[in-house]
Amino acid sequence: MADHASEEDVTSEAAAPADDEYPSRGARIRSWVRFALISLARGVLATVAVTVLWTVLPLVIGWSSAVVTSGSMLPRIRPGDVVVAQPFSGGTVEPGQPILAENPDKPGHLIMHRVVGRNPDGTLVTKGDANEQEDSTPMPLASVKARPRILVRYVGLPALWFQQGRYREVSIFVAGAGLLGIVATRRHEVDHVTSEDENPAEAPIPTEAADAPEPQDHTEPSDGRPAPDDGDAAASSGGASTGG
Repeated sequence: MADHASEEDVTSEAAAPADDEYPSRGARIRSWVRFALISLARGVLATVAVTVLWTVLPLVIGWSSAVVTSGSMLPRIRPGDVVVAQPFSGGTVEPGQPILAENPDKPGHLIMHRVVGRNPDGTLVTKGDANEQEDSTPMPLASVKARPRILVRYVGLPALWFQQGRYREVSIFVAGAGLLGIVATRRHEVDHVTSEDENPAEAPIPTEAADAPEPQDHTEPSDGRPAPDDGDAAASSGGASTGG
């Protein structure tokens, strides 16, 4: 009977798959895909955060930033780029330097063009890099507001789209940013899915043989007399005590 129970234990242990405690192949693939998506989303958001900081931090020291809205400075400066400029407090402007100035043809609007010469009266001759001709209106030196120092690519595109009424692009950008935020804030946890979880019908049936009580060994003494049961042993023990 003891041998029979031992055989059942061995059989149940052999029936259990050896790799139950490891994730299945499909679970591992899903886990790695999830990990890659979360890492990509966090990388994109981190890159955007760094570029935005480049446009915001200089404002603390009194610099200014402006979104490029035209292609007059292509190919180096593109629409949607953000230019961070150092305030111009007077002095001279040499030819070849870009400037951020108030547009003499559109008061209240800023223009960023490159200085290409100087007129005898002290006004500046400006020109866009993508334009074939120089600006028709001379630029007074007093109209110069700042000198561009830092160029940050594409950060101003959402603001440019909104200004141009391109609300479809704005909506796509907002939805994409929200999706990236949701993915980036998710926690990555390894799936511990076993073959039993994928195919519950094939899981081994647990055996209760291990919990069964061990059988009593009713062996006879060597002198040939039958071994006394628990009642006989108790009686003989009590009799010995009384006789003393």
